Amino acid sequence: MPGMVDTHTHQLNELRLDGTTLEGLRASTHLELPLRTGLTTFRDLGSAYGDEAALEQLRAALAEHDTPIPTVVIAGPLITQSGSEALRLWPEQAIGVTGESEAAAATLDLINSGVDQIKVFIDEDLRGTATSSLGEVEIAAIVAAAHDHGMWVTAHVSTESEAWLALQNGVDGLAHWPGHGAISDEMIEALVAAGTPVATSFKVSPPAKGDLRRLLDAGVRVVLGTDAPGAGSAVATWRELDLMVQAGATPMEAIIASTRDAAYAVGLGDEIGTIEVGKRADLLLVGADPAQDVTVLSDLIAVIKDGVLVG
Repeated sequence: MPGMVDTHTHQLNELRLDGTTLEGLRASTHLELPLRTGLTTFRDLGSAYGDEAALEQLRAALAEHDTPIPTVVIAGPLITQSGSEALRLWPEQAIGVTGESEAAAATLDLINSGVDQIKVFIDEDLRGTATSSLGEVEIAAIVAAAHDHGMWVTAHVSTESEAWLALQNGVDGLAHWPGHGAISDEMIEALVAAGTPVATSFKVSPPAKGDLRRLLDAGVRVVLGTDAPGAGSAVATWRELDLMVQAGATPMEAIIASTRDAAYAVGLGDEIGTIEVGKRADLLLVGADPAQDVTVLSDLIAVIKDGVLVG
């Protein structure tokens, strides 16, 4: 089967861009464990690497790693509203903006630094604390600037009203399930019409009973997103797929969510996610049929990355 793709991780947060850390990255298993357990690509949604020189150092360290590692899609720091609680919680991983011009400028700065995608943080209540959140003006400006440069924008949301704000202003994907209660039919219809990928992230915002089935039946592109830090995504990936099945997805739907549709969500649908002539050879060899039982993915026979046998 194709290698798996996690659309929402924070694997790079634990690194610091100094010589010691970069040397450590080259020699460590920090990124090897996820690959050896089937995660051939991940998207880092919210890391400290928004500076051009820092991002160049990081990409060089990734490229020079002694052993194969996953493909990494980097969003860099998230963009949030000035005064947001996110700035206090994650000062190195967030950029605060107010108004159209600041929002557009911050987006362009990130694009010029070399990020692959943009993440916005739409959250009016963060960990039980009411907080400033991006509004329509800022989101529209960020999306316009990103789209002008052919770049996608993914939004952190926690409620359906925040998801509406994202959709109505052109955001390309949602990094969490939009709310803890039942999702409205109108929202489901809007997600289908826009083709917006929705990440599962069961540990942060599990869907209401029956909602996963409703979205899948309607044709919403549900994708794997663990929101896991560090090498934790290796184990979180298996658990997330199992939770998807427990919540009503078929094993094959969970596989598609972690391969074809997840590849689309990170902007690599033309390169990975399915087994086709011309695509990268990111492959997993499995000892039993995961379309019958996704838990067999926790015991792979081998992983192939870019045509190279990893283990």
